[in-house]
Amino acid sequence: MVARERETVDLADVIRDILDNYPAGSAVLREFLQNSDDSGARRQEFILDPRSFPKVSLVAPALAHCQGPALFATNDGHVREKDWKAFKHIHSSSKTADETSTGKYGLGFRSCYHVTDNPHILSDKKLLVLDPHGDVQNYQGGFSLTLDTNDRHQYHDHFLAFQSVLSQDDQIYDGTAIRLPLRLDAQANRSRIKSEATSVESIRTMFWDFVKKELHEALLFLKNITSIGLFEIGDNGDKKQIASAWIDNADEVATCRGVSRGRTEESSTYELCIKVEVRNPISGRSSISSRSWILTQFVENYGRVDDIVTSLCPDGLPDLMASEKLLPHVALAYPVPDTPTSSLQDQGKLFTLLPLPIVTGFPLHIHAIFALTRNRQSLRNPRDVAAGSREEWNKAIFRNFIPKAWEKLFENAVQGIGTLPISPYDLWPKAGGGDQDYWKDLPQELLKRVAPKQIWPLLSEGDASAEYRSLKDVLLASTNAEPELLSILADCGVLISQPPEHVYSLVESSEANRSRLMTPSSVVDAVESNASSLSDLPPTTRSALCDYISTGNDINLLSRVSLIPCADGTWTPINPQTSYTLATEVEAHMFDGIDSRTRFLALDQIGETAKDLLLSSPDIKLLKQADVVVRLLARKYSRFQSSDASPATVSADVEAADVDWLVEFWNWIGDWREASDIWAAVYRDRFKDLHIIPLSIGVRTPSGYAFEAGPVSPCFVDDSLEVVPILPGRPIVAFSQCRTMIPVAYGSEVEVAQESQVLELAVQCWEDQDQELAPRLVARIISRLEDLSADTLRLVERLPIVDVGLGPTSLRRPIDTVDPNSSIAQLFDDGEGFLPRGLFASDGSYLRQLRNRGMLLDQLSPEVVIERIRRIVDPITPLPGKHTKAKVLLQFLDNYRKANALPDEAVHAITTQPWLPARDKYYLASECWDERPSDLSLCDRILPLVNYVVESLRLRETLGWRRLPFDVLQRQFLAVVQDVAAPAGLRVECINALIKTLAHRLSNGFCTENELRSLGQALGERPWVPVTSDHSLPLHRTALQPIDLGPRIQQVLPSLLTDPLVTRLFRLIGVPRRPSYELLYTELAEISLQLRQHDLQEPERTGLVSTSLKVICELFQRNPSDSTKLLDRSRIQ
Repeated sequence: MVARERETVDLADVIRDILDNYPAGSAVLREFLQNSDDSGARRQEFILDPRSFPKVSLVAPALAHCQGPALFATNDGHVREKDWKAFKHIHSSSKTADETSTGKYGLGFRSCYHVTDNPHILSDKKLLVLDPHGDVQNYQGGFSLTLDTNDRHQYHDHFLAFQSVLSQDDQIYDGTAIRLPLRLDAQANRSRIKSEATSVESIRTMFWDFVKKELHEALLFLKNITSIGLFEIGDNGDKKQIASAWIDNADEVATCRGVSRGRTEESSTYELCIKVEVRNPISGRSSISSRSWILTQFVENYGRVDDIVTSLCPDGLPDLMASEKLLPHVALAYPVPDTPTSSLQDQGKLFTLLPLPIVTGFPLHIHAIFALTRNRQSLRNPRDVAAGSREEWNKAIFRNFIPKAWEKLFENAVQGIGTLPISPYDLWPKAGGGDQDYWKDLPQELLKRVAPKQIWPLLSEGDASAEYRSLKDVLLASTNAEPELLSILADCGVLISQPPEHVYSLVESSEANRSRLMTPSSVVDAVESNASSLSDLPPTTRSALCDYISTGNDINLLSRVSLIPCADGTWTPINPQTSYTLATEVEAHMFDGIDSRTRFLALDQIGETAKDLLLSSPDIKLLKQADVVVRLLARKYSRFQSSDASPATVSADVEAADVDWLVEFWNWIGDWREASDIWAAVYRDRFKDLHIIPLSIGVRTPSGYAFEAGPVSPCFVDDSLEVVPILPGRPIVAFSQCRTMIPVAYGSEVEVAQESQVLELAVQCWEDQDQELAPRLVARIISRLEDLSADTLRLVERLPIVDVGLGPTSLRRPIDTVDPNSSIAQLFDDGEGFLPRGLFASDGSYLRQLRNRGMLLDQLSPEVVIERIRRIVDPITPLPGKHTKAKVLLQFLDNYRKANALPDEAVHAITTQPWLPARDKYYLASECWDERPSDLSLCDRILPLVNYVVESLRLRETLGWRRLPFDVLQRQFLAVVQDVAAPAGLRVECINALIKTLAHRLSNGFCTENELRSLGQALGERPWVPVTSDHSLPLHRTALQPIDLGPRIQQVLPSLLTDPLVTRLFRLIGVPRRPSYELLYTELAEISLQLRQHDLQEPERTGLVSTSLKVICELFQRNPSDSTKLLDRSRIQ
């Protein structure tokens, strides 16, 4: 005989397995949002109703637990017949054949079982109640009721629980309302779906988590939903808004949001304005924030999609696209920054309609229909790729569809979207974070697509409208390029674009586009093609351009453009066939024409970099080189030399111009610092017989005179000396115009002191100088610093010469004066006497010369630290911006201590003075702490926090901030446990952190067992031992081993016990392995008293009896022989 047999499935077990692949928390809200959007709804609300409702007129008493607090998910869409079917069929969806949907009322809907055991769905006239446990005897699995029939009266309490969304007279519900009765402790104890209870407080935490992390972006890529609201029902039934978000221009963008869902290529770009209102739970006041986004949507033509996916995976990916609804639709959302800090800061995420927990490191969010893992939290593993797999689809998205959408976004940014301040460079991706296997090559793919597009903005001045060119038409300047140079190139007709560093590096890494970077070579190419523009440039501009080209260290580049100034006022390229001499204007005037083979270049107009490059050529000399001067002199006066030995004096053929030239020559050579080189042995024989000493009767040779270096007495000085200082014991004589004749008159050499030599003497006897002349002397000293010796410079930096605004008698030494351009200038106020004033205040020659010589105070030093702390703690003399200065000092110390030690005096000031800023006051280091993230939950309720994180381990050691004292941890522990107003989940999270910290400190010897026992005594009977993520119990009501004794006696949170060090701590403080006999007897007695209450509802009575039986079983198992005593003591009725 044939008998019918079949396999059966336990629905509760199936749902429990599904929950393992779906995250809890605010992810449940995301699933409802997606389902609502797919249903065509425009409004979504989440409502927490913490009230309880009557349990009388129900289909079955087993559903009494559904009449308590509940979470509602409502929308203005309607459930269709195929949707009702999807609700009732697990592993099914009403959107299998709908390419415009991503999954509706399928597996994702089952994530609601994280919260409830019995979902209630109300839409139009129908109420569906699901019963996966099969508790309803006559309707196992679930049942439906009709709103407009007798069901409404007969089972009134089921509908009454919808009171927050359904009026008593409504015969139809215009929308969809999904009610999720919370799985409270009693239901959690018997649930085969999930044993973790869902409290009202946990839903509040879920709401706030969603508001903080997702609400402001949840609407970005949805097709239909235009507003989201989160509410809580008060005790009197009023509906209080927690937060809401809405699209402010919803009507304008409605059409745009719905496009790009077809099968032909489409794209659209539009502005989306999202506003968010959040009510402060303490003050009750609401605040509204607004953010605009630029969205670009793109869908690829299905014909090209077929070609792309077939090339990636010939065996079946097109079929998989249809079955898995893998649409070639991509959308990008870029936030329009209101301020420089309001952008995404390269924290863009991936979306599949709603945000995924995947950060890309890009400046915008990306939506696409990705192939995800079962829990919808990650992309499919790109390293585990088989033919026909979904991973190839993800590769197609990142290699083909996203770059094309990004290209559209660039083009629209260039064309302008309203008046939004967006540059194409704002949109470029950096090297991403997260799972870069998929998108590591995206920036290069994007560069290939947009290099030929006219999206590269040219540098512009002021409010000029931006112009755009293709990459081949521009040169890309780095971010550290000098603005003056870029302006010069613009004047030369060179098209310059200056991208951010990551775009510059991207082009630099591209072999095909690297030539578009601004280099000396590429600049010469550009300038050479527009050479006529050089004639309009002023000399200083040409010189700066020449200097930049010279940084390429290739003199051939200077042979292609006319950028070298000549002494005759013309400009020339360097000709390899010509000899050049670099000379000042005076030198060129003197020596030009002596040698027709030499062309003089204007040394005064050539920059240092160009000069160094020119002098690297053997054909280019500096006139100030002795061999050049001797050669020119020999050529000019060779006519006075005969084949025989020349006479010492020549009078014939000597013209007046010769004598005048020689006078001018000797005046010049008197100022020439290299003049002594002429008398060197290597030139003496060539020089000694030249007739170059002017006499009244002609000229004579210098061979009869000894030209020796060194000052003589009296001190001869030339007319360039502007200020005559006091030199004790040294008479000063003006050499004047006749100085060239003194050697002849005296018959020996007389040295003329240079101004720099005189100034050096004045510095050595500074105290003897006339104070009225001192400012003029200071001006000359500073202007000639480069000519002073190293010893003299060390004296100058210690002279009291800097005006700091305290009067002429309170001048400050340069080494004690703070450079106003240095970072430490932030520590000083303008009136304190540390910052320069008067002629030293502006960034002119005074300040610049002292800075260039390193004479100013521009680095943090121990002396600065001690002095600044003294000023901060000074209660009498006000210090503007003291709080900011104290924080900046801490930052500088942090950087300083990473590489430097501090003397004892500085350490003493740092540790014994109340200078650290926190809570608008100043504290000793021992009285406060910094905001190191790992320490916040360990001390934030006890210690004032300095708004800074100290990174230097040396400084932390100095401040005593290496680790928090046990006393602080104990006081923090007590404060957290006593703070009953804090959200339960946050309180437990903080307790967990304290417990783990103390456990590891005990292991490392940083606290003692006696200290921990004293902590346990201080905590006493307070509920401090975590048993769930949002609940804790007193120590004596917890146990280390797994137990099932009801909600008031539970095992310590299992995730804590995975750490042996934490388990050791609990044992030390006194957490028992299992509950004590006395506690079990006490529990039975308390249950007995509760059972005697007349108003106890049946479900509660059933739960109490169940708990008492578990307690009795525990007692009996541990001591079977004591059954009589057990029954006597329990007294259960």
